[in-house]
Amino acid sequence: MKKVAVLYIVLFLLASFAAAQVSDTTRITDTDSIATADSNRRSGDAFGFRLGAGPDRSGEFDVTWQKVLGRYRLEVDLGWAQCDKWGYLNVSTAFHFHWKIVKGLAWYVGPGINMGWYFGDYHFGLGVGAQLGIEYNFDFPIQFSIDIFPRYNILGASDAVGLGGSGALSVRYRF
Repeated sequence: MKKVAVLYIVLFLLASFAAAQVSDTTRITDTDSIATADSNRRSGDAFGFRLGAGPDRSGEFDVTWQKVLGRYRLEVDLGWAQCDKWGYLNVSTAFHFHWKIVKGLAWYVGPGINMGWYFGDYHFGLGVGAQLGIEYNFDFPIQFSIDIFPRYNILGASDAVGLGGSGALSVRYRF
């Protein structure tokens, strides 16, 4: 089972890097800002909240920040996840490749890492994976997104090691 999970994560990461090679006509560029057509007033950076759950956690609440890096983006989430047996204070980060679908609507994918501390089992946690999502940027400075972040937990509480992850809804303010 571990080999299948590792293979799944490796294939997902390879697919995300292959997707990054899509023609520049569909990739968002510096002149076609990640934020919206209103890029003259906003940088495309965003700050907000991410609420979700997953097979290895019954609930998750994160404070989320996105930083535009040219044609790419970095997302950093600081939060708390809960399971029946443990709580988990975590930091997740993902590097996004980002493509526009239509004005305001875009999708993204990229590799990520998750680390933190399990309370109740008192272990350091570490996982690697990838984030895949879709977002909508309104003409006013609000962004909604839905994403999944499957990962393979390398270290952690005894019942958290292995394939896990979360799906979430995020609301952010763009500035």
